[in-house]
Amino acid sequence: MKVYKVLAKFDPDANVWFIYKSDVPGLHVEAKSLDELRKELDSAIPYLLEDAVKNSRNSPCSVPVELLFQEQKTIAIGC
Repeated sequence: MKVYKVLAKFDPDANVWFIYKSDVPGLHVEAKSLDELRKELDSAIPYLLEDAVKNSRNSPCSVPVELLFQEQKTIAIGC
């Protein structure tokens, strides 16, 4: 079974998490926090994949999704 991959990044200028790259066609969401982003993904992904999954031979009731979150920040080391 295909594993759909979703990479989210943090934009410090806009102060939001956004979908940077995704195997889910049409997935474009953003949120102020990771918790909010997860909720958005939980509702958007099934909606976007519903037709594709229904048209497949086995028509599963669920699909595996690999969620990756990336953030770059500067951390003081006490110099």
